[in-house]
Amino acid sequence: LGELFGDHDKEAVQTFGVGWANRHSLTKDWHGAKSLDKKRFLEQKDLIRQSAKSRPWHDYFVNRLMYPIQDVEGVVTGFTARAIGDYEPKYLLSSSKGGFSKGESLYNINRAIKHIVNETIYVVEGVTDCIAMWLAGYKNTVAILGSDMTFVQAKLLSKYAKQIVLVLDGDDAGYRATVKIHKMLKR
Repeated sequence: LGELFGDHDKEAVQTFGVGWANRHSLTKDWHGAKSLDKKRFLEQKDLIRQSAKSRPWHDYFVNRLMYPIQDVEGVVTGFTARAIGDYEPKYLLSSSKGGFSKGESLYNINRAIKHIVNETIYVVEGVTDCIAMWLAGYKNTVAILGSDMTFVQAKLLSKYAKQIVLVLDGDDAGYRATVKIHKMLKR
């Protein structure tokens, strides 16, 4: 993790549950387990997949940093993963088959709401931005897991904060998203 968070790696791992997904680590673990509950959990959270009924199970997130996505109560609803090296795509998200919804999820919402200052919450695009903000002392930060915020996410944020500060990327997509989100929040 050193290339992402430097001296703060240990804090990031402990606070956010950042992990590493090796090739076949979960399928090996599952095949050795006797519990069907474990298989159901891994499948439901989209950690293992079967490309076709006749194909063997395989890990979905391979050679990636893993970030659990939690709801307000801290229950894991899905995962996002960042490739290290030349793997594509750079980011992967859990699918909706296990109940995960990107448009209803906010990374770090379970921790951020405990650190609301002056009724303000910061919104960034990605998980590494969110973790960097936390490590810099802005613990009232969430990530929208991309550059688009939904009405459901905005409504959830407004339950906890009166002021929503957008800290999106400075590229064209970030600018367009800022304008779009600002219009939505004014409604």
